[in-house]
Amino acid sequence: MSAPRPVLAAVFLVAFGVRVAWIVLAPVPVTGTDVSRAITSPDARGPALQYPDERLHWELAENLLRRGVLVSEDGHYAPRMPLYPAMLAPFTAAGANGADAARLLQALLGGCTALLAAALGARLAGARGAWVAGGLVAVDPFAIFFSNLLLTETLFSLLLVGTVAAACWTASSERRLSLAVMALAIGSAALLMTRPSVAALLPVIWLLAAWSRRGPAGASGSGRGHRVRCIAIPAVACVAALALWGWRNVAMIDSPALLSTNGGITLYDAQGPQAQGDSDQSFLLEMPAVAALPEVKRDRELGRLAREQMVHDPARVAQLALVKLARTWNPFPNVAEHRSGRSAWAGAIYSLALFVLAFVGALRLWRNRHGQLALLLAPVLYFSLVHMVYVGSVRYRVPLMPLLAVVGCAAISPRGPLPPACPPVAR
Repeated sequence: MSAPRPVLAAVFLVAFGVRVAWIVLAPVPVTGTDVSRAITSPDARGPALQYPDERLHWELAENLLRRGVLVSEDGHYAPRMPLYPAMLAPFTAAGANGADAARLLQALLGGCTALLAAALGARLAGARGAWVAGGLVAVDPFAIFFSNLLLTETLFSLLLVGTVAAACWTASSERRLSLAVMALAIGSAALLMTRPSVAALLPVIWLLAAWSRRGPAGASGSGRGHRVRCIAIPAVACVAALALWGWRNVAMIDSPALLSTNGGITLYDAQGPQAQGDSDQSFLLEMPAVAALPEVKRDRELGRLAREQMVHDPARVAQLALVKLARTWNPFPNVAEHRSGRSAWAGAIYSLALFVLAFVGALRLWRNRHGQLALLLAPVLYFSLVHMVYVGSVRYRVPLMPLLAVVGCAAISPRGPLPPACPPVAR
């Protein structure tokens, strides 16, 4: 069932509106780094940004626009995947005003994410499902908070929900199968160019899309041809994107660095002897010899040291895994300054309610929608496992919450078994 257009419009407008309101009304913290920068260089370009990752994204985007090269101020050419800095690049010409415009773009992307969730909810539970899934995503306190930060969460949320939606539509759509497969391919490549941690999830999504619908080989959109397209076309798109990125990196740093040069430092951050489950890369200050290495060698060395630590103390790896899992799914913010007050309680109540809805919805979907349920929950399980190895944080569950909202909408559908996701294939 398609979602009624008034429902989609209302969901989009609410999601966009509350994010714009937060961006306009929320205070923008000025960190010590920004204060010292303003004092020492009164004409310094760019906005005051709260977190190191925000500043890195802005540096990469600014250099991409001004110099035509994706490079950080410390001379690293592949510290992040390129799509998010490329999105920010046009805004850097306007400095602080450009950052505000980029945040408004993220509000728009958040509205589109809610719209996609509503469309998926309608397929599961009709108009009521569209209202519930779209409405839950529209008012997600954590998603609203991150829309005001120049981090990848908002873009990645849209791409992940869009890719899962395309996978669901390849499994159920006869009329627009080719369009759905192309959307799956584009979404997969865009996800990979935003966050490398998604790499192992993508083949799982393609396989689930390929096998979630079966029919006789001669039927349109089914059989071997359907399965081959759902796997081969997205795979080719991802290989092409990685090949271009790797070719560029070979020219710049003499290494393909297909998944960026951030993997080693990220793993050491999560598994080094100083690790506590959160992210604190100040250890580089105590490792000047490693920090001074070229970025590819630094990445490899830190990765090697992290793996050695994991082999040396596997019990600690298991202990940290539980800490990280708890951090990722903590209903309250992990950061001390945001852990109390009305906003913290609002986020906790929202999260707990959504977890309960998703659990009940999953039980209902298991009976005859297990294919779509697997597509919706595969990213949730995957990233939960990934962040039991790497750093755990509430920010890493933000892109997963819309998928839980879609699952949760099945909890409020009319009693009785849900109809099958796909009509019978003509024989």
